[in-house]
Amino acid sequence: MFQLINPRPAPPPLASESEEGQRYTEKIENELLSLKMLKDCREKEDADEWYETRPYANFPRERMVNNFSAGALRGPGKIAVPPLVRARKDETEAWVFIHLGRAVCGHDGVVHGGLLATLLDEGCGRNAFLAFPSHLGVTANLNLDYKAPTKADQVRRHALRCMY
Repeated sequence: MFQLINPRPAPPPLASESEEGQRYTEKIENELLSLKMLKDCREKEDADEWYETRPYANFPRERMVNNFSAGALRGPGKIAVPPLVRARKDETEAWVFIHLGRAVCGHDGVVHGGLLATLLDEGCGRNAFLAFPSHLGVTANLNLDYKAPTKADQVRRHALRCMY
């Protein structure tokens, strides 16, 4: 509890182009890919009913400046690597694995609730858009009940399911 009230001071985010920033990003990528939960998913009986993708992995740099999730929030200490999405082929369910750094906090050490809402909105939107015949849609309403603080500097998993 003491750590939530008085977390260790966070250093400023590293520059993406710096050698240190690149090492940090590589470390986060390796951490994400070696998650036991992800490995377990890949070995389940229904593994062939799922596919994996990396949203924003190949997002053009010139478009990043005008994109909140793929641009402003991307980089060491923020969203260092593109999320890994493991989705059902019928697009009804997805698991999003994402590392959230210390530079996306509302309070030091606690991820900003608005960012969590944004990530859930994008994840649900991705599934819904792919499941809708028109592949179009907007969020009409999003309600969240936060149960506990989300600590920063770790990989999080968001489980999403379309209900329509």
